[in-house]
Amino acid sequence: MRVAVKYCGGCNCSYDRVAMVRELQRQFPAITITNAESQDGIHADLVLVICGCSSVCAAHDHLEGRHGKMITACAGDFESVRAVVEDYLAG
Repeated sequence: MRVAVKYCGGCNCSYDRVAMVRELQRQFPAITITNAESQDGIHADLVLVICGCSSVCAAHDHLEGRHGKMITACAGDFESVRAVVEDYLAG
């Protein structure tokens, strides 16, 4: 599974966005995490937009994964992301 990540600008973060992505990689070492803004972003199975607060102001309309896009706005959103990745990998 290829997950393309787009981070917000980080102006008002309420949690450690990078730690969320590291934890995802730790729990699912078989996934490949790439930069959504690179050419790899168009080949992603899932696009993950990591916003640091409830404003969710990161531009992402131009991004779409083969199996959708998820947007996080708080640390609690990790469980939803984890569940989607787990379901995908389970087939």
